[in-house]
Amino acid sequence: MAVSQSRAVLRGFKHDVAELLRRFEAADTALERALRLRRALDDPVGVRHVLRSIGLLRWHEGRDEDALPYIEEALAIDRARGDKLAMLGELSNLGYVLKGLGRYERAQESLMEGMDLSERILAGDAGASVKSDVAVKQHYLIHNLANVYRELGESERALDLMQRATERSAGERLPIQLSYHFTSIAHICLQAGRIEESLEHYRAAVGLTRRANFVPGLSLSLRMLGELLLGLGRDAEALPLLEEAARLFAQLGDRVGEAELWEEMARAHENAQRDPD
Repeated sequence: MAVSQSRAVLRGFKHDVAELLRRFEAADTALERALRLRRALDDPVGVRHVLRSIGLLRWHEGRDEDALPYIEEALAIDRARGDKLAMLGELSNLGYVLKGLGRYERAQESLMEGMDLSERILAGDAGASVKSDVAVKQHYLIHNLANVYRELGESERALDLMQRATERSAGERLPIQLSYHFTSIAHICLQAGRIEESLEHYRAAVGLTRRANFVPGLSLSLRMLGELLLGLGRDAEALPLLEEAARLFAQLGDRVGEAELWEEMARAHENAQRDPD
């Protein structure tokens, strides 16, 4: 690539980063103002909603440590109000952030509390709509908990949890949640050297997200499957998947992810001496 082209790409990337940072700053300003207003109005539910949003914003910014107190305060409000459904969401978010910080024992405690609470609600006399909501939340708890086990080196425990959740997801017809479980199982199988089993689960995740028309999940599952096939030297199978993933990343506005995929495809063609491609 010529120097002038490189500089143009770099300027474009810097512009995208600056634009994203401006959006974060604008959201931060608006949410902090909303939080002050909700506190002044003594509106605990409103405060909880804003705290959750700020925690999510901090997480998107890569500031897990800063996200933690907002999630913890939101959870404290849920506990005080006895809002069990809201607690499930907070406990799942808390476990996810703690996992990202490497605090696996605390993450496990949070997620196990969420699992126990969800099981009690599902076994109780709540209405069908409530149980349906809880079932979805439970799958995210399971997914996060299995990933904690994986980080702790307990891959078989993670795999067993995911497989049981997969059976339940299929029965409850939750294709998006099921696709998350399949990608996690695929990753565990890959780490264990069970390549074909891993490929089978990645393909299942692609199929589920495609049928559900869930573009974010489809783009990621296509990328994971394509990159694995590429690593196995199966370019003919990998390249169409990576190209489709790149176009979906573009559709989602993820220009960095899209660029990385085109780069991978170009490298594969170069290695195979397909210079025009």
